Amino acid sequence: MANARAFIAELQGRTTRNPNNPFYKNKDRPLSSAYIQSFARALRAFSSWLYEEGYTETNVLRVMKPPKVQQKIIPALSEGEIGRLLKVFDRTDPYGVPTTP
Repeated sequence: MANARAFIAELQGRTTRNPNNPFYKNKDRPLSSAYIQSFARALRAFSSWLYEEGYTETNVLRVMKPPKVQQKIIPALSEGEIGRLLKVFDRTDPYGVPTTP
């Protein structure tokens, strides 16, 4: 369990998904919490599979909780933006095909 937690902690400190891949464009920002959580969930699922198939005597990662995913707040459209969106559609066409500007 300590190795899995150390791996997750190491992922939280990374700024690129593939540090040893020369063809991957590195970005100077932390990995997303959803990306890190997917690794934790995969590790837990693999640990469960190992236990169910008899490869291990206990399901070691059963109690490991994946890190929480940060919720992104998406700003609402303003009245002006909504109005501009609605003006794009042709109200005389039953399919509302956008008119050409």
